[in-house]
Amino acid sequence: MEQEAAKRMWARSVSCHQVRYTEMLSDGDGAVFKEVVALNPYSGHEIVKLECINHAHKRMGTALRQLSKLGKLGCKCLGKLTPPKCKALQNFYRGPIINNPGSIDKMKAEIWAGLLHNMSSDGNPLHTRCSPSWCWFRRAEENGETPESHKHHTKNFPSREVGKKLIPVYHRMSSDSLLQRMQHGGT
Repeated sequence: MEQEAAKRMWARSVSCHQVRYTEMLSDGDGAVFKEVVALNPYSGHEIVKLECINHAHKRMGTALRQLSKLGKLGCKCLGKLTPPKCKALQNFYRGPIINNPGSIDKMKAEIWAGLLHNMSSDGNPLHTRCSPSWCWFRRAEENGETPESHKHHTKNFPSREVGKKLIPVYHRMSSDSLLQRMQHGGT
């Protein structure tokens, strides 16, 4: 039904409204986009596919929850990928995309900074990429104060084992091609 509605809208846009759509903001499902491109409604004019930030945010959460089910990565033990930690990582993924429209490099840098921030502990603080605007550790350093212990801010930081498993997910979800389609900042 979505495909048929999209094809009708794009096919009649010029004749009914004297408008040519140049971009399609979608949920990541390529079926509708492929149908519209195959329709070739404007003979020769390119149509660009954009990604919805909310759907990418949801895909990140799904990927993290699926990862937590693998092996023993997701039990309620310290260092594991618990549901609250999945939610925190998911939110640390969405923020950089919303806060940096038009800059893929800044989005990517802050996405990875969010992962490192969430993996930090007193014995291994990984805040060098964090921004004082959202990182309590960097804010304290910037104010000339000694940062509090991580246990006051982080109940469960992922272990190195979990961190290694997160890297492929973060590579996929912060790829240039995906971030390029989301740099518009739209949902």
